[in-house]
Amino acid sequence: MRRIIALLVVAVAVAIGFGLSASTPALTVNSQRVSLAEWSSEMSTLRSNSGLQCYYDALTSANIGAGAAQSTLSAAGAAAWSNIRVEGLAIVDNVERVLHHTPSSTDLSRAQQILATEMSNAALSADYNCPESASAALAAMPAAMRNAEVRAEADSLYLVTTLPGTVALTSSSLSSYFAQHRADYTTLCVSAAVVSLSRANAFLAAAKSGQSVAQLARSFSIDSSKSRGGALGCFSPGSSSYASLRSDVAGQPVGHYNTTLHSITYGSGTADLFLAVTSEKPTTYAQAATTVLADAQKTNASIASTAKSQLLFRDAVTVASSIGRWGLASSGPQVFVPNLPANSGTASSSVLTTPATTPYQ
Repeated sequence: MRRIIALLVVAVAVAIGFGLSASTPALTVNSQRVSLAEWSSEMSTLRSNSGLQCYYDALTSANIGAGAAQSTLSAAGAAAWSNIRVEGLAIVDNVERVLHHTPSSTDLSRAQQILATEMSNAALSADYNCPESASAALAAMPAAMRNAEVRAEADSLYLVTTLPGTVALTSSSLSSYFAQHRADYTTLCVSAAVVSLSRANAFLAAAKSGQSVAQLARSFSIDSSKSRGGALGCFSPGSSSYASLRSDVAGQPVGHYNTTLHSITYGSGTADLFLAVTSEKPTTYAQAATTVLADAQKTNASIASTAKSQLLFRDAVTVASSIGRWGLASSGPQVFVPNLPANSGTASSSVLTTPATTPYQ
């Protein structure tokens, strides 16, 4: 009888402990929350899935890897994941409570595809060779974890459409955006002059005197393109180098080199690079579509980032002390790793150099 009662007491204690874990919040944003049990399950999934670690490393620029103890995640990785969850909770709360919107099954399906694409692009940009596809990594998540990420993505996509200045990522909207910014998507024919540092001022003086782009390249450039008057070719919006090239020559009049010095590594030394647009050619939306999409996404991301920061400043956010601290960084509010105890205390060791002088009573 006593043994049965003891077993019942243990069972009740376990049930109470599980209930507390399941109901105790790890993260709370207004009315949205993640329990400690959910958060711990997500940590376990990230720890055991190298594909997810790879993609979320790329998305967060954090080291989401194994912790110092067995079967743990790094403190930085846990904080990075917590920030993703807090941002998602804030967006879901705003879309539900303020915008009164609930995503449809079609919205959720599209959001999962876009999330997988974002993960793939992040890994590509970071030059990561992840062990599985982003879609497979998402599929490996427990359903509750995946559903939370997809819901946050769907609500994020909806939120962006309500923000002033954003561009809807539809063919018609992107085509209209292209028409309004057609001058930003011309094919650029470019010449270059690679000039030794000792002759850079002479190059600028010759340019100011009125020498042509080709004359300057033939007279001063140390690059093999000097024989062609510095001509590098023409670059359309569809080329991989277009965005960076467009940025480098922004604001320059056609037929003129830049007048500010831009040093580059050339061969075994350093030289100054001068670029000039020699002519521009109009392009169609079909030719520029990939660059237009990238520009629209960049614009939307910037606007959305500002809106997200405003939400996090305004919202009531709590973080369980066992998993981190909610504080203000230079980039805005975020989850920090938990405070660690000082390097002293019962677990620390030191050599006793002064004997006790008080006699034992």
